[in-house]
Amino acid sequence: MSELRPFREIQLQWLSRLVQDQELSPRAVQVAAYIVLEHYNHRLGKAWPSFERISKALGITKKTVQRAISELKDKWFEITHGNGLKHSTEYVPSKQSHAAAQELREIQEGEKRDNIVSLRDREGGQKCPKRKTILASKGRQKCPPTKEKEPKEEKNRSDVGKDAVENELHFVPSGICFARDWSDRLEQHQLERLDRLLPEERFEGKRGFWLPALRPATRGSEVWRSQLQTIRRLVALHAGTPSPQMRVAV
Repeated sequence: MSELRPFREIQLQWLSRLVQDQELSPRAVQVAAYIVLEHYNHRLGKAWPSFERISKALGITKKTVQRAISELKDKWFEITHGNGLKHSTEYVPSKQSHAAAQELREIQEGEKRDNIVSLRDREGGQKCPKRKTILASKGRQKCPPTKEKEPKEEKNRSDVGKDAVENELHFVPSGICFARDWSDRLEQHQLERLDRLLPEERFEGKRGFWLPALRPATRGSEVWRSQLQTIRRLVALHAGTPSPQMRVAV
């Protein structure tokens, strides 16, 4: 197997392996999924929610949380216990679980490549029927008059109304890694986290946010500057507005 990929690239496969682990109790699976989906910091490579926070979020007792953590230790998480004095317990996905998730990702990618059908024939090119042009007897070709194309009106993005802005958005569910990527990027630009900056809305039975793309573009790029501008316009417009009609859904 190649070098381990960043966890953000195999997070969904990690969760898939987790829920199929028949040796874990359902409560342990729930606690592990909550830690990864809600608290894992991709930039720092770890999560550090307290037992109290986990118990309140899931509606279970601290003892139940402790029992679940003991099931997950070593196999699913490498755990560094804190002393409770500004040193919380830290959770890092174990190398064993990381490698298993990456193996699943590579299998899935291989299956996608197998589905690709080549259009090139044995001679190295595509055969097309020969074409010929039938000319009129008078020496020129008769063609119907061509209608002049009406010039498209260019709109200044700063003048686009709220409906036009919202038609460019994508729905990003709250519990997936893309939402975490957006929160991390916004914090890097001295902005609030996603759940504090924009209202969480419901679409097709899921809760999430309407954003310029599924995940933020490369930092410093023109696309990212455009996304950041859209975010700021949404912040100014979101109060009391209905959910926008998205262009692409996840």
